[in-house]
Amino acid sequence: MQKIKIIVADDHPVFRSGMVLTLKKLKFISKVAEASNGIEVLSLLKKGSFDLILMDINMKPMDGIETTQMIKSNFSQVKVIALTMRDDIRSVIEMFECGSSGYLLKSEEPEKIEFAIKQVVNGEKYISQSLQAPFLEYTVKQNSAQPNFKTSYHQKKLREIIYLISNEFTSAEIADIIALATRTVEVYRAEILSYTNSHNTVGIVKYAIANNIDQDPSLGLKFKAALKKKASEF
Repeated sequence: MQKIKIIVADDHPVFRSGMVLTLKKLKFISKVAEASNGIEVLSLLKKGSFDLILMDINMKPMDGIETTQMIKSNFSQVKVIALTMRDDIRSVIEMFECGSSGYLLKSEEPEKIEFAIKQVVNGEKYISQSLQAPFLEYTVKQNSAQPNFKTSYHQKKLREIIYLISNEFTSAEIADIIALATRTVEVYRAEILSYTNSHNTVGIVKYAIANNIDQDPSLGLKFKAALKKKASEF
């Protein structure tokens, strides 16, 4: 993995300093800068090149939501992960709508934060596990009320889960493979059944075959290790 440069944006000096120390221990991070608000973040981005921002939401005079909007408008290549105490779904939705690629709670273990950073740098999305099911339930309701409403994260996960179901993975196995809670996978599965007009797993598999999802080469490459392990079990 290519080394990356990160900014930690948080208005609490003690938390910010602790996070900086944690990140500096990671071998794939070459530089860690600090900012106490959005204005300082934008100033750092104007002066130098950075790959990712760990962004608190509650900051003054410019908060994380406004700052993320500014970053995506002026520094579109820079990734943003919200790192906050706010665990309400409205905040999650707002950050994703502004262009954030991830949403982490400050209570997360360092290993989870490291994993989320790697996921986002590699083009994936990440949400703290405790927020995944509420976030999914919200998007499902929005999909019902507004048929055109689907986040790219939601669409991507639906396709991945259909692919894995069609390749005979259980919900528990899928949860482990794509780093979701088993309950979240079950919520996705229920939506897939409804979306594909299926009554059971066989219907989902038929849908996957009819739409060439079961043989998607990009997903085959992504889940190569899991598929190989599955094949060795037979």
